[in-house]
Amino acid sequence: ITPDYLTGHSIGELAAAHISGILTLQDACTLVTARARLMQNLPTTGTMIALQATEEEILPHLTGHEHHLTIAAINSPTSLVISGNQTAANHIAAKLTEQGRKTKTLTVSHAFHSPHMDGMLHDFHHTAAQLTYHQPTIPIVSTLTGNLATHNDLRTPTYWTDQLRHTVRYTQALHTLHTAGVTTYTEIGPDATLTPLTTNTIGDTDDIAAIATLRAGRPEPRQVLAAVGELYARGRRVDWDAFFGGRPGRSVSVDLPTYAFQRDRYWLDVTEAAADASGLGLTPTDHPILGATLDLADGEQTVFTSRLSLRTHPWLADHTVAGTTLLPGTGFVELAVLAGQRLGCPRVEELTLSAPLVLPERDGVRVQLVVGESDGAGRRAVDVYARPDGGDETPGAVAEARQWTALAKGVLAPAAGTGTAADGLPVWPPTGASEVPLDGAYDRLAVQEYEYGPAFRGLRRVWRGDGEIYAEVALPEEQRAGAGRYVLHPALLDAALHPLLPGVADQDRAALLPFAWSGVTVHATGASVL
Repeated sequence: ITPDYLTGHSIGELAAAHISGILTLQDACTLVTARARLMQNLPTTGTMIALQATEEEILPHLTGHEHHLTIAAINSPTSLVISGNQTAANHIAAKLTEQGRKTKTLTVSHAFHSPHMDGMLHDFHHTAAQLTYHQPTIPIVSTLTGNLATHNDLRTPTYWTDQLRHTVRYTQALHTLHTAGVTTYTEIGPDATLTPLTTNTIGDTDDIAAIATLRAGRPEPRQVLAAVGELYARGRRVDWDAFFGGRPGRSVSVDLPTYAFQRDRYWLDVTEAAADASGLGLTPTDHPILGATLDLADGEQTVFTSRLSLRTHPWLADHTVAGTTLLPGTGFVELAVLAGQRLGCPRVEELTLSAPLVLPERDGVRVQLVVGESDGAGRRAVDVYARPDGGDETPGAVAEARQWTALAKGVLAPAAGTGTAADGLPVWPPTGASEVPLDGAYDRLAVQEYEYGPAFRGLRRVWRGDGEIYAEVALPEEQRAGAGRYVLHPALLDAALHPLLPGVADQDRAALLPFAWSGVTVHATGASVL
């Protein structure tokens, strides 16, 4: 893929200079190795700290510290990095922390792009002066200036010496690219580091795409292929000969399977509404994900049964974790609360998930929720099971693979006295709470492999208080019409948990999935906003 423009962050600008034709591969490597070698002789006493702040907010704090502390990089409108003297940098970070701003000390060997680099500039300039610089064949937006570089800007040793020492103006470079009409931004690097920063700066709209070629923790071939596919789908020209090995003719067109192997399906599509269960001796529930009830003849148990699939419940496809589509934990809560309400035990005293309910791309999953008889205190045990479609009709070993799997276990209980919902806050937003910006939050979650589609992107606003997090969530318009059929729509309750995930209210929070619930009571059903 040949880009229309190039830009590079810090040492990445050397790679951009090579791709554009300014530097040969050998000369680019010469600068990279000289940079690394000369840095080994520099002091390692400095620090780099990422701050949630604008350049205008930080510049006054640097007054009087210019000779040992500076802004190393401006990565987004509200995110930058200071670099240099450790004491001065920590002092600024402490002030911002007191204001409720996010700060993070970076794990680095040296204080890059700061006065700590001054000791190597003379020797680095000498090395850069020995190289041959060529005319660029692809325009470059400089992150030293933030502007479109002329044909001569990046062809001097002084430029590369200044580039090593001064601020990386990545945000300004993105604005320059956006003004030039760029709509697709592709990150070439070992992880999706710049991709969320790009989205935060340019915006997250249908017209703009930020694509990472690699993501940490994901198979490299699969991720690169996905990136190429997304670029191609957005109308970018792909050199398929290069993609399939670099030799013409390596890619071979093959015939598609003949009609007999297409296995087209001609059954009528069904919706979330279950068929008439009463004709099968069942009692319909009129609930989207729990279709019918069966009272067993011995009177000791009640079985709630349903069938889930991405075809009948397409909104569930928007809940994917680590590449696998799952029924959210809040879906189990919905099942348990509904069963409890039908049996006079509306409170979920406890519910523990032991295995995920995986939704296959094709076919469906049968679900049974089994509620035991009432004990002396009115409490009932509840168990949730599932198995793939077809277990009844499949003999032998295949049928054994489709046995029922226990997914969750819990206890349903009568309502706790005559209590009502917890008292609301007297003031909203809460007094003293600071609002957390949500720009790019779902992109950051995707990096952590929480891949939420539109149905589950319900987070609207978040505030952080003294050890507490407050949020406003809402179902998207497409889901609101059916909210009244749920006790509490699983996508809405799931969105209320998103502030607890890494990269939303707290960058350093550990990755998690809800698997245990206790004391759950729903006081008003059918909500579309919380």
